[in-house]
Amino acid sequence: LAGQILGAAALVALTAALVEVGNSGWGSTMVAGGLGAFAVFGAGFVAVERTGREPMLPPSLFSSHTFSAATSVGLLINFAFYGELFVASLYLQDVHHMSPLLAGVALLPQMTMAVVGSAASGRLMARRDPRSAMLTGLVVGATGFAGVGLLGGAHAPYWPLVVPMAAAGLGMALTMPAATAAVMEAAP
Repeated sequence: LAGQILGAAALVALTAALVEVGNSGWGSTMVAGGLGAFAVFGAGFVAVERTGREPMLPPSLFSSHTFSAATSVGLLINFAFYGELFVASLYLQDVHHMSPLLAGVALLPQMTMAVVGSAASGRLMARRDPRSAMLTGLVVGATGFAGVGLLGGAHAPYWPLVVPMAAAGLGMALTMPAATAAVMEAAP
């Protein structure tokens, strides 16, 4: 229970600080306080998890290189995908003046490829192993995210972004089921 409370408090503090950065900047008291609280609650979480009888997240799991690597891959691909999706939605609405509905429709190629990629990931893992699907997904996703970064800009047209956004969706969908399978195989 203590680990859950400290973990939740750390995430709330970090989220509050990151949300406030947009309004107040990195030097504001609110942001500094949120980051400080995150550090305190995060350190408390780590201490409780290391010393507790029944930790929520046993630190010994991270002694497995496969578990640590797959968890890191999952964290990074989710951060990139959902961050890009959030920013793309705002970009389409604010820069291209699309309605929320039209922005959602404009994101359909990316989400369609995410659906296709999930099915393809299962087939690829069945024929090979999770690492093959994960590596393929990471390469495809990185290419897509790089394309969005290179082609996107303050006044970039929408259509050149469709293929990189679709690649990002496909890459995420190939990677996540494979990363989850690798984590589950590595955990006792």
